[in-house]
Amino acid sequence: MIANNVYFITTDYLKKYYSGYLDPNIDANALDSFILIAQGIRIQSVLGFDLYNKYITDINNNTGPVGQYKYLMDNYIQPATALYSIYEALPSLNFRITNKAVSQKSSDYGQPSTRTDVEYLRQQVVNNAEFYSMRIREYITNNPSDFPEYYITTGVNRIRAKNNNYFGGLYLPDVVRRPGTYGGWSQDERCAGCGVGNGYFLN
Repeated sequence: MIANNVYFITTDYLKKYYSGYLDPNIDANALDSFILIAQGIRIQSVLGFDLYNKYITDINNNTGPVGQYKYLMDNYIQPATALYSIYEALPSLNFRITNKAVSQKSSDYGQPSTRTDVEYLRQQVVNNAEFYSMRIREYITNNPSDFPEYYITTGVNRIRAKNNNYFGGLYLPDVVRRPGTYGGWSQDERCAGCGVGNGYFLN
């Protein structure tokens, strides 16, 4: 069972190492929620369920990751988590949901950013996060015997690690296309065992 109160990083970590993005007076409680979102969605898709769950379990048991697991956490998982947390937080740092409307924040010392500005900044942040995500995968695949959980998919929690952590703006699912009559194509079918993983169409 994954506990919702397990954090790979703290808000102090975010403010210390990523102060270029974050003002020191940001509410820590607000950032905590985005750390959990970044972990549960972004990092879990990078690690896969079983390896992600191992980290959660080790932290819950107060032992923490050790050996290669600790190296991966310190050098790649934590930076990726931090950047994805900022990515998830940016829209809400500019806007706030109230009981009357979605309001744009303002202050006496600065003007709220436009949506275009926020999206530009988010793109820069997610580019860096994707770099660390790929470094996670590369490190694991270069040391496969040290991370057996990465290659395991068990039970109903079948979240497999992504093959490619860069998103180019276009998603192509794994499908097989079969020739149809009169030179056309028949209905697409899911690729049950091709293992391509990159959305290629197979003739």
